Amino acid sequence: MSTQGSWELKEKLLADWEKISAVVDVAGGNPTRSLSRDLSLPVSSPLSEETQRSIARRWVSIFDDEIRTVMLARNTVAHAKPISEESLRAVVGLADDLLKTLGERLTNDTQAPAPAG
Repeated sequence: MSTQGSWELKEKLLADWEKISAVVDVAGGNPTRSLSRDLSLPVSSPLSEETQRSIARRWVSIFDDEIRTVMLARNTVAHAKPISEESLRAVVGLADDLLKTLGERLTNDTQAPAPAG
């Protein structure tokens, strides 16, 4: 039996996974995905595609286990398999933390001073 809270958590997990999967796609070189276009993150200036790929590859490499955990929970939800509300809350928190970390990395890269030339 699902509560209203668990439905909201499931919706949040699915939405967060869409953002995370965009990063995974960019890291893999998918030319149809773009961090600045697919994510609603605070990016103050556009990043080159190569910079986006570099950031995405590093992020995916560092957080591979966590990304897999979110993906497995997303698959559980998407295929209407049972998941406890406690587990759902934990994985939504993990997904939020992952996206926050990525947002901080993107913000730091866009605010870095341009190299002197």
